Amino acid sequence: MPPETTLAPPPPPSPDSVTIDFNYPLYLHPSDTPAQWTRCNAIVLSWIINFVSKDLSAGIVFASSATLVWSDLKERFDKVDGSRVFFLHREIATLTQVYFLTIVDDSSRMTWVHLLKLKSDVHVCLKKFLTLVKDQFNATVKVFHSDNGIEFLNSSCSSLFSDLGISHHSSCVHTPQQNGVAERKHKHTIEVVRVLKFHYKVPLKFWGECVLAACYIINRLPS
Repeated sequence: MPPETTLAPPPPPSPDSVTIDFNYPLYLHPSDTPAQWTRCNAIVLSWIINFVSKDLSAGIVFASSATLVWSDLKERFDKVDGSRVFFLHREIATLTQVYFLTIVDDSSRMTWVHLLKLKSDVHVCLKKFLTLVKDQFNATVKVFHSDNGIEFLNSSCSSLFSDLGISHHSSCVHTPQQNGVAERKHKHTIEVVRVLKFHYKVPLKFWGECVLAACYIINRLPS
């Protein structure tokens, strides 16, 4: 009889073979401030829930803050899995869409999302969206409500709204309740994205496609 042989699993990628840009805008470290975590809260929270054991994920699946979940796990186990942190940073570095813009019709609650590489691309998306509304629906936007982010409060957006006669309303600082329609829709979209990603085990690099699919599904739900 031929001797029995066993196949060993392939070794994990060596950190020496991959280069991480530590100056990348989304590079995170457990010691970073909550404000830095907020910039990609959904991505980090998705990674944490996807990689912890099932017993742990059941207790944090409905969490909304990545930094609080990370702090709780670190306090309980008092250690950080350095290899997984490394792979998270590597996967984030490969993302082409970092942000997405959510636009909600205040009357019908119809939602549009636009993937963005930079927040400065917002005014370009708004210009295309306003043209779409005019040509496809034979309608004009009269009021645009947003938060007070600099991506909306700048000369480019101000000129766009002024030229088209659109009244721009913005919420007060640290008062997301004044922009509740978009905030709730954004949270709903993120929750659907997590379900799609975990259920179908979609790689992180397709995060943007999950956002588009989630918006498509939400627009076709009865409520």
